[in-house]
Amino acid sequence: MSRFFENPLIRALSSLKLGVVLMIIFAVAIAKATFIENDFGAEGARALVYNAHWFEFVLILLMLNQLLLLIKRIPYAPRQTGFVIVHISIILILVSAGITRYFGYEGTMRIREGETVDYMYSRESRVQLIGETGSDSFPVRLWRSGPMGDAADLTVDGRSYRVEMSHFWPNYTLVYEPSDTGPAALRLTGSTSEGDRDVMLVSGESETIGDLRLRYLEGELPPPGDGRTWGGLQVRVDGEVGDFPVPDSVPASYDLNGWRFTITEFQASFSVGAGTDYDKPMNNPMIRVGIRSPEGVEGERILFAFHPEFSMAHQGLNSEFEDMDMVYSYDRGLLFARGEDGSITARASTALHVARMDAAEPPAKIAPGTAFAVEERTLMRDPNGAFSVVLDARLDHVTQVPGSGRNERSPDAARVVVRGDDGVEVSALVTRGSPSEKRIQIDGRTLGLKLGPVRINLPYSIELEDFKLLNYPGSRNPASYESHVKLHDPDMGIDGRPVRIYMNHPLSHRGFKHFQSSYDPDELGTVLSVNFDPGKWPTYVGYILISLGFVLIFTRNLIWPEDKNSGGNGHEA
Repeated sequence: MSRFFENPLIRALSSLKLGVVLMIIFAVAIAKATFIENDFGAEGARALVYNAHWFEFVLILLMLNQLLLLIKRIPYAPRQTGFVIVHISIILILVSAGITRYFGYEGTMRIREGETVDYMYSRESRVQLIGETGSDSFPVRLWRSGPMGDAADLTVDGRSYRVEMSHFWPNYTLVYEPSDTGPAALRLTGSTSEGDRDVMLVSGESETIGDLRLRYLEGELPPPGDGRTWGGLQVRVDGEVGDFPVPDSVPASYDLNGWRFTITEFQASFSVGAGTDYDKPMNNPMIRVGIRSPEGVEGERILFAFHPEFSMAHQGLNSEFEDMDMVYSYDRGLLFARGEDGSITARASTALHVARMDAAEPPAKIAPGTAFAVEERTLMRDPNGAFSVVLDARLDHVTQVPGSGRNERSPDAARVVVRGDDGVEVSALVTRGSPSEKRIQIDGRTLGLKLGPVRINLPYSIELEDFKLLNYPGSRNPASYESHVKLHDPDMGIDGRPVRIYMNHPLSHRGFKHFQSSYDPDELGTVLSVNFDPGKWPTYVGYILISLGFVLIFTRNLIWPEDKNSGGNGHEA
């Protein structure tokens, strides 16, 4: 045995110092994974730490180190029993972690009332290559946008293919990037009460930031004053639609299909009892509209451009027209134009304070409808703080490319590349979780690609008899929910055993645990989280042993009093 440990490699692997270093690396990695999970979610922590090859290598080295240390110190004195048990328990826990890592899995089971299900879908997403007679797949960690490079050799219909997920885009959409061809664009940063937003404003298109509409045109700015400086009144009566500008002075009347609408008051920034006022900023524009029907019935409405839900009939007057389809609209806008020399000019429908962010001069005050030059790093701000816009960059050409958007309802997508034996390569954009396959042609065959959970068949089935949702009294807020199911497993002689699954009371069968996770919106179906962990019991045994080992370490002087005359055997740790 001593000759075995004289080998330089074995001597290094059985070093106590190496064990300490590996323990420190393990602790730091676990701590780092906690922060990664907070920033990038559980998938990010798994990809960068828990399932990373370097972390597996550390655990294997640690297990081997503990095993060699255990063997190296043989024989042991009775007083060292606690240390031996602790070493064994650490090794057992590490082995259990490996069993869980490579043989355990999790998934989701959805069951509708009256339905019997004998399968679940994996928690992890996989790239699947589907042929005529079978399929193959490999797992991927979808935690960040950009190049991925996850690849594997998959075999379907007797042929092998190299399949790679080259890029991944959460909340997939098309985004604009600088290019050598394509339309011009402005890169802007906008801020409103709803938050900040980055905008790529392409020539000929418009974008909105809050209630501010941005437009970008090629050529010179069009003449100001389209008759709608103060907005417009849209009316629908008897199937006819009228669109009338708010005038520069009131009153002003408009006729439509025998009806008369008279704008009798305008306020740029509404204040009770203030009367007509065109001089204030357009913070809360309002118009008062007098209405006269063909039969001579009169009434009045007060309309708000930014708050249409507050539009109402004036108190004390005829309320017959409360439900009339009338809207006061005001386009709070900022228009940009690109001249032939590439210079940018702009005009706003409201007053602005304009300043260069890298200059010390005070901001210039720009009146509504006045054109002004805009350069990069120019800040355009509403005097009352309703919005601000910064021109970050002007781009001569942009083109659309796949990217990640802000709409969380947009599906994730990935670029998947398939290579045949002859070197032929085919790529496809695959949507995550799509029920249909993405069909590709390669090697004279038609194959399918999917990205998402895979179906896992189970050796038993579960029937949902009833799903119950209990709400807090007097509200629709769920207090608890539970599933009343029947378990069917003919191979084990189980035919419809009733089980109630609810919080902290899972169904355990054949090593699978079914937890109550969620439910369908119509409350007629349940969602069960399924866990299969073959390393669970060895881990529990390891925890028990390590606890026992520390107890024996702390009480060794009581159980095995040290012989002062013997001087010990020199092996105590």
